[in-house]
Amino acid sequence: MFGGVVGDLSVNWTQPESTTGGTVTVDLDQLSSGGRVRDWNIRRHLDVKKWPRATFEVESVSVVSREPWAANLHGTLGFRDQRKRVSVTATGKRNETNLEVQAEFQLCLPEWGLKPPRFLVFKVDDMVSVHVHLYASARGC
Repeated sequence: MFGGVVGDLSVNWTQPESTTGGTVTVDLDQLSSGGRVRDWNIRRHLDVKKWPRATFEVESVSVVSREPWAANLHGTLGFRDQRKRVSVTATGKRNETNLEVQAEFQLCLPEWGLKPPRFLVFKVDDMVSVHVHLYASARGC
C-alpha cells in the first residue's frame, strides 16, 4: 500500500486510444506492506533516500475489452537513474467519476541495478511481480 501516489491522466472514455499521455509518481519512502521491519528492509534495499520516487509515463493506451474494462498501457518506467519502456495490462471498474485499476507486471531486478535480497536461506528471484491497485477520481473541468 502507498499513501504517496500522485498522477494525472486525461482520458476520453468514448475513445481511450486517443489518450496521449499522463504520469503516475510513487513516493517509495511511503511504502507500507503492513510489516514495519519488512518495510524498513525494502526501503533500505531500494535505497529510497537516494532514489525516493518511481514514475510511469503513459504514452499510449490500447483497449482490450470494455466490459469488463481492460487495457494495455504503454509507456516509460523511471526508477533509480534509469528509464525503460514497459507495457502493463490493466483491468478495472469505472463510473462517471471514479476508476479502480489493478495491474501486474514483471521486473528483472538486476536490469535495474538491484541485487535480489537474501535473508538467511531465503533468496528473492531475479524476476519479481509488481502488483498495483489504484483508485482515481475525475477532476472537474
